[in-house]
Amino acid sequence: MKTILFADDDDDNSELLTELFELLSYRAFRACNGRQLLDLVEKYTPDLIILDVEMPVMDGIETVGILRKDPRFHDLPVLALTATALQGDREQFQKMGFSDCMSKPFTVPSLARLLGKFLD
Repeated sequence: MKTILFADDDDDNSELLTELFELLSYRAFRACNGRQLLDLVEKYTPDLIILDVEMPVMDGIETVGILRKDPRFHDLPVLALTATALQGDREQFQKMGFSDCMSKPFTVPSLARLLGKFLD
């Protein structure tokens, strides 16, 4: 079973993501911010990470920067989760170190396709 770590400070979004990951047969662990996620990365061996871009304590942009500096996580798929994605943002997120981005709100089929792209 593939493992996903995700960081999102919104409880409703996190509950929805957890249910969707279970429905799609992924094991998932949640952090409320990037700092907590970095602790989880040391505890679990994730196959994919999803980071909300805007979070307190440590946002997704700072978190992906730290992950990409560590050779163990250089090639690990990291997705940006954002409510503010615009056309052309995918390229900007990739320049920051993200593998891809996903806009909120999202549909179950679009989430499943994106996860499948990196986990299948």
